[in-house]
Amino acid sequence: MARAGVELPTVAFRVASVTEVDADAVVVNLFEGVRVPGGATGAVDQALGGAIRDAIAAGALRGRLGEALVLPTLGRLPARWVIVAGLGPREGFGRAAARTASAAALRAARRHGCREVATIAHGAGIGGLAPQLAALATVEGALLGLYRYRRERSPGRRAPGAAPGDGAAGTPAEAGAPGLLGAAVDPTGRRGGEPLGSGSAQDPTDERGVERLWLIDRTDAQQAALERGLEEGRVVAEAVMVARQLGNRPANDLTPARLAAAALELEDLPGIQVTVLDEDALRQQGFGAILAVGQGSAQPPRLVAIDYVGPGRDASEPPDAAFIGKGVTFDTGGISLKPREGMEDMKFDMMGAAAVIGALHAVSRLRLPARLLGVVAAVENMPGGRAFKPGDVITTYDGTTVEVNNTDAEGRLILADAMAYARQRGARRLVDLATLTGAMVIALGDHVAGLFANDDAWAARVLRAADAAGEPLWRLPLVAAYRRRLRSEYADLRNTGGRAAGSILAALFLATFAGETPWAHLDIAGVAWSDQVEGDHGKGATGYGVRTLVELARNLAAGGRS
Repeated sequence: MARAGVELPTVAFRVASVTEVDADAVVVNLFEGVRVPGGATGAVDQALGGAIRDAIAAGALRGRLGEALVLPTLGRLPARWVIVAGLGPREGFGRAAARTASAAALRAARRHGCREVATIAHGAGIGGLAPQLAALATVEGALLGLYRYRRERSPGRRAPGAAPGDGAAGTPAEAGAPGLLGAAVDPTGRRGGEPLGSGSAQDPTDERGVERLWLIDRTDAQQAALERGLEEGRVVAEAVMVARQLGNRPANDLTPARLAAAALELEDLPGIQVTVLDEDALRQQGFGAILAVGQGSAQPPRLVAIDYVGPGRDASEPPDAAFIGKGVTFDTGGISLKPREGMEDMKFDMMGAAAVIGALHAVSRLRLPARLLGVVAAVENMPGGRAFKPGDVITTYDGTTVEVNNTDAEGRLILADAMAYARQRGARRLVDLATLTGAMVIALGDHVAGLFANDDAWAARVLRAADAAGEPLWRLPLVAAYRRRLRSEYADLRNTGGRAAGSILAALFLATFAGETPWAHLDIAGVAWSDQVEGDHGKGATGYGVRTLVELARNLAAGGRS
């Protein structure tokens, strides 16, 4: 598929010793609390005359997760720099920690102007990870740590420091170039590199960045497993970048129609067919909730169905599961207008949809033998003369009537139509992802997403998938007694029931449209975007949920269809 403007680092496996590999930097690691390093780190320490042990003794290196100590080799190794990545505590170490360590190390390499970096697979030794998983997490973290969204500049404006005649850089036309990984993505960090020994680590005028990444091991004994993990890590990282790229685009660029167009690009991949319903088709087929939410905007809504038929599966089979994403490309709150403070972040209200698109991007490239359905409900929620209003009664796709008492609770409305559609298509299970409630941010903060489900077995599988993916997820209760707060005098139910237990009430509303189908709801409001560099993500969209859905698809493909 199209990838205009993207230059991912070349990633490959190489049999080499950390003390002999020729690269700008070599990455090793250290668990928290270790005083005398062993293994690859010990070998590098010995070659450097005990420099790593000296740093530990001086308190300059503690092995904390996300720490990255950069040491010059002063000619004692072929590599110019050694980067020691902190792995954090050995207890509880897993994919997420390995990913974070790798991301921190590659960011440090970029700051020091490194073009070629060699890294060991974090956790493959005493860390206890299988070699394939260690390689996956290391490559995944490295690529995601280097990802940056390229800033937009006005047409004709030169980049700082550019000479006359150099032309514009990062123009809106460039940023809107086709491709799910389009020109606005800068995963190599070319705008943030630093020449060795000179300049600022944050100098945005330096065009250099990491161009080649080697995953190294001193023997070929685990080469096959490491290479499999490397390739999976690259595929998963690019899928997360797809989600981040969509989320980071400004809302005047990523309209509902353009979100649908981005999903259409998945048809370039094996086993995927995409159907887009425009406003007329939505009206003809009775998607009353999606139409109501979108009617106040000049940008008409879309519903996107993404069918994936993996190897050995048949399109006539009912989908093993439907992945359903909320795609509100901008949310003003509608007539129930949001406060102005922070409203610019409401471009991220489509990150559930972005996660679905990104996940199916990876599932296809991994050739998983699953039968899946992706459903994206894409709208813009705006006030105006045509906007839906508090007190309106709307009829959803399955015929349920809903009294609208808050137009800023629009996500659950469009999900109601999308879930009903997925059930009508015969999906055997449902999982939806949505930046649904501010109450979830209050409850779980910005590191953990909330899970609600109507089926314990399905909930357990989703939780296992999230754990395998390294994406924190916590189950909360569906309190049946609260359903009475959704009763309406004028319709079958209303869309909100007051501030208390707001996330639970939203989930109870959605449960109505799941019926007896096993269903899980991930409220990702607190984790979908970030205002700081942390873990494997920078500021902006995080891509949360892509990896959980991929692991869920992997589980279904491995015989867990029943």
